[in-house]
Amino acid sequence: MKALFIGAGASYELGLPLVWELTAELKNWLTPEKIGWLNEQWKSQGGGRSEKTISLTKELLSLDALHYEAILGALEVEINRERDSHEYQELHGWYSWLLQLIYHMLLERQVKNEHFILDSAKDLYALKKLCKENQPLWVFSLNHDINTEIIAAVHDIPVKSGFTGETSLPERDKQGNLVGRLSFESLSREDIDTNNYDFFSNGEYGINLIKLHGSLDIFAKGDELNYLKIKPDEYSVKGYVSSLYRANNNLRHYPFAACTNEIAYADDDGEMQFLRRTLLSGAHKFTDKLRQLAPPEFLKLFESYINFADELVCIGYGFGDSHIDTVIRNWLSFSRERNLEVVNPGIKSVSDISSTYLHLARQIKFKQSGFIDFMLSLDSSNDSLQRKALRMLKFSNRNKMKDHIQNGT
Repeated sequence: MKALFIGAGASYELGLPLVWELTAELKNWLTPEKIGWLNEQWKSQGGGRSEKTISLTKELLSLDALHYEAILGALEVEINRERDSHEYQELHGWYSWLLQLIYHMLLERQVKNEHFILDSAKDLYALKKLCKENQPLWVFSLNHDINTEIIAAVHDIPVKSGFTGETSLPERDKQGNLVGRLSFESLSREDIDTNNYDFFSNGEYGINLIKLHGSLDIFAKGDELNYLKIKPDEYSVKGYVSSLYRANNNLRHYPFAACTNEIAYADDDGEMQFLRRTLLSGAHKFTDKLRQLAPPEFLKLFESYINFADELVCIGYGFGDSHIDTVIRNWLSFSRERNLEVVNPGIKSVSDISSTYLHLARQIKFKQSGFIDFMLSLDSSNDSLQRKALRMLKFSNRNKMKDHIQNGT
């Protein structure tokens, strides 16, 4: 049985940024001058951050060696150092603001790249073949985007993410009037605690998707941390992107309530409620260093359900998350019959991933390929010269965009 593990490199080919591209975009926008100006605006409105916090952020952003996750990780370290001081809430609030900024940068890419994603997804029809050969196909993803769901929708593949129920929330205009309802899949704390998840069973056709690091479309609700995942009105690129946009713009409370890394909305009784964004980033994922909203139980699901596979294909993963690498190594060590295939254009041998995998080298093979080329190597029956030419043009433009962002032009 084969399973897929999806990293940022796979989503790059569908328009989402790699870590250094997103870092460049962040640093190009959040310049030292911009931080100072923003803080003065916040102070004029009765808020603002301390000079110590602003100076620390400017220093971190100026270090070329730090990508955005390392910057967040450095702030996590400072937050823990100040846990018993009056500066704890200050730093934690600033950290949440930066996470919110990252969320909206990714959201903008997801929404604006609708046509790019749709065209790229057309070349990924081999996913349907994988689903027929592996029923169900387990897909474990580190990505925050909704591209796996979109690809599946393009090729009429059903997806389950473990969520057991359904609900809806009221959408309102700027005056607070009801204008529609947004549907969600739901996962209660009770279901999590009793290990009651809804996935396809052995022999059923579809994708079982576990999103390990939170997602643009998954939100925590209530102090007990129930979870909601957006359910689109139609399973299409437009349906998914539209629903994601509506969640961030039409779930609102009137009068407007300012909050950080949360969506404040009025429920059916007009009472204010909150949806908390679940993006998991930084250097201390799934540790007790900092409270995080991505479901930690999903890591346990990964540890469990990876055992259904005897072959794991890692696509676009850079092997930089210790909590993930530990699970993969333990899975690979358990049986000599298990194999890992690394699909990444920049990785050609075990020494390129981590020395902690050296003792397992005989069970690891490498394919220096991108996501789309790899999928076409599995099934190219619908490929054509026209599609090949279009891909070359599209990815040339995609790489130029990345270079422009990283060069600040």
